[in-house]
Amino acid sequence: LDLTSTLTANVTSLTCVCVLVRLLDSLSVSQTVEVEAGDTVTFSCRNVSDVPTLSTWMRAGRTSKPFVISTGYGTSPLTGRHSDGIQQSRFVAEYGASFINLAIMKVSSSDSGWYYCLFYLGMDVVVVNSTWLLVHGLFGSAVIILVLVIGGLVFRIAHQRKLRKGQPSLSYRFNHGVPLFKLRIHVRKISSALIFFINIF
Repeated sequence: LDLTSTLTANVTSLTCVCVLVRLLDSLSVSQTVEVEAGDTVTFSCRNVSDVPTLSTWMRAGRTSKPFVISTGYGTSPLTGRHSDGIQQSRFVAEYGASFINLAIMKVSSSDSGWYYCLFYLGMDVVVVNSTWLLVHGLFGSAVIILVLVIGGLVFRIAHQRKLRKGQPSLSYRFNHGVPLFKLRIHVRKISSALIFFINIF
C-alpha cells in the first residue's frame, strides 16, 4: 500500500476507535481544563514516535459521537482529514517534531467534552493524552446577576412600603465635628391619643 492508501485506511479506522474512546471516558481523565466562554484554550501532546507517523486530535462528548478535528503526518498537517461540520477557522493544530498542539478559539459551551491526542504506531492506536474541557457559559453568570438585581429591587420596594405604613424615622445631625446621630422610632400602632415628646439635651 502507498502512503495515501495507508493514511486513508488509518483515518477511516477511527470508527473502530470510538469504542476505545468510550471506554476511556468511563475510566479516568488525565486532566481537566475549565475556561470561560469566548476564551482561547490550547492542548499540548508529546510526540511518542521517533519516526514520522500519523497523529490525530479527536473530540468526544458525553452524548455525541467522536469526531476528528485535525490530522497530521510527521510535522505536516493533512488538509481535509477531519469530520464534517468542524469549524476549521476556530481550530488551529500545530505539528512539531516533539509535540503537537491544538488551539480552540472563542470556545462555547458546545465545545465541552473529551479531547484526545492519538498516534498510529503500526497497527496500534495509542492515546497519549486525554483532556476534559469544561466551558462555563455566559448564560449562568447573567442569570446570577439578574437574580441579584431583582432581589435588590424587591427589597427596596418592600422597604418603601413598610415606611409608608406609618413607621417614621427621625434623624438628628449634630454639627461642629460631632458624629452623625440618628434616633429612629418605629411606630407599629398609631393612636391619636398618643403623643411622643423627644427632648435631646
